[in-house]
Amino acid sequence: MALLTPLAVQNIAPTIGLKVHVDECYFHCGKALMRSKLWDPEVQVERHSFPTLGRIIAEQTAAVSVDVAEKTMEEAYRSRLY
Repeated sequence: MALLTPLAVQNIAPTIGLKVHVDECYFHCGKALMRSKLWDPEVQVERHSFPTLGRIIAEQTAAVSVDVAEKTMEEAYRSRLY
């Protein structure tokens, strides 16, 4: 538990963790990022053109309306994330 204490958020420490030992690490060639034009504003998609997670859930499950799903997601992030 002592290893998890520094990972606390809003005074709640995780109950479980995974400790990983890395023997080797390979970094990807930077050319892939350059070729992707990730930072080029000319090829970026406007953020507002993507649906919200609430809309995706509502449309895929048909269990709730978009408004209810978005309000539920917003409230969950505020009060139940940690």
